Amino acid sequence: AYEMQRSLVGSEMCIRDSYVMLKDIAKGAFQVTLSVNSDVTSRGTVQINNGTAGATATAEVNVGDQVTAKCNLLKSGDVFDGWYSGSSKVSSNATYTFTAQEAVSLVAKINYLDVTPTSLDYDAAGGSKTFQVSTNVPWTVS
Repeated sequence: AYEMQRSLVGSEMCIRDSYVMLKDIAKGAFQVTLSVNSDVTSRGTVQINNGTAGATATAEVNVGDQVTAKCNLLKSGDVFDGWYSGSSKVSSNATYTFTAQEAVSLVAKINYLDVTPTSLDYDAAGGSKTFQVSTNVPWTVS
């Protein structure tokens, strides 16, 4: 880009040229927003470029910036499913780096299956016992 500045000095007009690097021209800043899927907000946090971790994270970036989205699992046994933009999975990696091209909103999906108690003991006579399952994935008993 080329910029020309004019000014009057005394009775003379001075023209000063200055060049601006294209990389220095703001192409527009926009937001990257991350969140943990609404059914698992207590099971993970998200962060952008090692910033503050929480159920959501937002950062202003410029076109061409490298952005690292990270999902931190908080409960052992949980599995990171992926980063989603709408219904499209964009990455299966809990740490996902991409080049910013436009505003983006990504959701971290975490799979879990909690069973309480984790084991059942029976004596020789057998019997029945109850366990509870809390999950966001299909499962069967085998």
